[in-house]
Amino acid sequence: MRTPLQGGLLPAGEVTGPVVRIACDESGFSGTNLLHPGMPVITHASVDLTRDEAGDVIATLRSGRFSAHELKSGQFLRTGKAVDWFVSALRGRAFVQVVDKEFFLATRVVDLLLGEPSYASGTRLAGESRAAAVALYRSGRAHTGEWHAFLAAFTELVKGKRRRPADVTVPSFLRAMDVLGAAALRAVTEQRVRGLVERLDQDDRSIPPPLEPLLPALAETVLTWSGGQRQVLVTHDEQSALTADRLLRLQAALTSGDGFSPLAGFVMADSRDDPRVQVADLLAGLARRGPIDESLLAPHPLRDEPGPTFVRVKAVRWVDVEWPGWAEVHLREADDSVAVIVDKAPVLTDDDDFFPGGAALPVDLDLRCVVIARTTTPGGNRVATIRLGIPLEDTGGRTTFEVRESELVQSSSG
Repeated sequence: MRTPLQGGLLPAGEVTGPVVRIACDESGFSGTNLLHPGMPVITHASVDLTRDEAGDVIATLRSGRFSAHELKSGQFLRTGKAVDWFVSALRGRAFVQVVDKEFFLATRVVDLLLGEPSYASGTRLAGESRAAAVALYRSGRAHTGEWHAFLAAFTELVKGKRRRPADVTVPSFLRAMDVLGAAALRAVTEQRVRGLVERLDQDDRSIPPPLEPLLPALAETVLTWSGGQRQVLVTHDEQSALTADRLLRLQAALTSGDGFSPLAGFVMADSRDDPRVQVADLLAGLARRGPIDESLLAPHPLRDEPGPTFVRVKAVRWVDVEWPGWAEVHLREADDSVAVIVDKAPVLTDDDDFFPGGAALPVDLDLRCVVIARTTTPGGNRVATIRLGIPLEDTGGRTTFEVRESELVQSSSG
């Protein structure tokens, strides 16, 4: 017997004006165990298909054209033609939000111990706290053992159930923080740490759940589909983390100064009954287990770019001169730090002259990217948050960067 669906957020009244209806599901959820080595990311997928359109996608995949087996992303990935067809069917109708769990924990550390807890934490709305989280994440990843010990101590400090006494968790966390020695945490005091634990013990619901990455993933999904231009009605697979109280607080956190909230409503559905959620489930699993086509990193109706976007980088040296050649590339970020990318020449560029012996380095290159957000710094500088095209990433495994808008290059054609 099925249990009744929980949670939900009904629209306050009739939804007027532009609206988009999306269906969502996630993959990689591991509860409060965010340091599971086999699940470093959680993927949150959404589609704007109608029930009939999603039903046609599922029917095609089950028709025997690709596989007669039950649809599971693990099996699905082994059928290249099925993946290609599936991605093509969703191009322009889907969005995948990928959350690095360690970076999510960094945002929570900064939000809870250096700022004021907010349901906007971990999203593009977080402002300066996001920059602090990036700095903490970068410095931590440079000291892997100490970083993982610090994150483990933090999760013990804030986890909701079976939390050990504060007299145990607080000193343990402070020791791990001292060993890590991150400059970004110098302002954290024992008093602040103990104050946080007391608020958690008192079930202060103004604090977002410290170990729940699904909430910022949902927030980014809604912000992306809205684009500041339309409201979003969400149908989501059953998920106990998305309670009515949390959804109300998230809706309020996303509300702009003029009273507009992109999150118009939220209902849960059983994936067994809703083909839209089934499609989102397959897409989330596909994105978590393997590279995802960059066309699924932004829904087509929101793209206002006249053509593909590229970020200007510099190829500085050949790492391997054997064909096809591996090059080291430097991407300058908005804070003037340099991200290092190493990959094969054909992956970096379509330029036929870029190969060992054919290109003298250093030389400028343009890497394809997707613009996720654009912001203006307090100093008036325009900054773009970009995600590199698959499969590009820097040597630290990052695919998302903040760069000056002047570093972007717009192509007039695909």
